[in-house]
Amino acid sequence: MFINMLNPWSLFIALFVTIGFIYIGKGAKNSYLALMPVVAYLLILVIHIIQYMFNMPIQVENPSQTYFQCILIDGILLYSSYISYLWLNETEGKIKKK
Repeated sequence: MFINMLNPWSLFIALFVTIGFIYIGKGAKNSYLALMPVVAYLLILVIHIIQYMFNMPIQVENPSQTYFQCILIDGILLYSSYISYLWLNETEGKIKKK
């Protein structure tokens, strides 16, 4: 199964869920909720890398370029969700410190 992150709807849903977890984590003052998208994007990134390495067939015109673009988008989403996790973790630490 290929998760095409180039599809605008897939990207929109991924961003919506990520922002939802960050918002809920901020409200609950629990940074572990923001860690869930990090784990999910890491798994998707690993799956895309494995599919690229073993040349899994997908139904697109240029599979190599599609895999590379999906891996790039996965990396950007992973980085942004990790930064938001660190921000929530710092905020949670400041609150517990007081």
